Amino acid sequence: PSGEEKVLRDIFRTVQQDGVDYQVGAFVDITDLAIANQSGERISLRYDELYDSGLTPVAIVDVHGSIQQANQAFCSFFADTFDNLKNKKLVRFALDEFTSRFNDALKKACREVGVFQELDLSYIASNGRTIPVRQKMLAEYKQASTDNSDVAVYVYFEASLSTSNNFGSL
Repeated sequence: PSGEEKVLRDIFRTVQQDGVDYQVGAFVDITDLAIANQSGERISLRYDELYDSGLTPVAIVDVHGSIQQANQAFCSFFADTFDNLKNKKLVRFALDEFTSRFNDALKKACREVGVFQELDLSYIASNGRTIPVRQKMLAEYKQASTDNSDVAVYVYFEASLSTSNNFGSL
């Protein structure tokens, strides 16, 4: 929507009183949400590009941090298969000293849908290797939902802090 347009959502309910059905309704201004969704769609397309490139480790986690999708680069990063990683909480791979920072960033990403959360932390791959990374998280609503429990959280590793290898960036 442009600066002049408003996006309204109609909310109508049937209420019964004294055996008579009444239609009660209101229009709610959801312009800000529509703008955020448009921005999120552009970011989602960029995530899809990173995901498909195979160069940048990218995963999608649920609100609890459980891995739902992961590209091959993500699986290779952890020296594991997607079948072994699926539904495991990503935080379980983080060094203990980073657990609370990860959880705080995930909660904040889910509260502030559409806002990047960035943190530096270290993960332990399945082969025992410790890898420090700069990680970004971004939550967006699934489909047309506005319920914060119905979000997908994109996680990608922007850079390995142990090497000069930059995976990719938004």
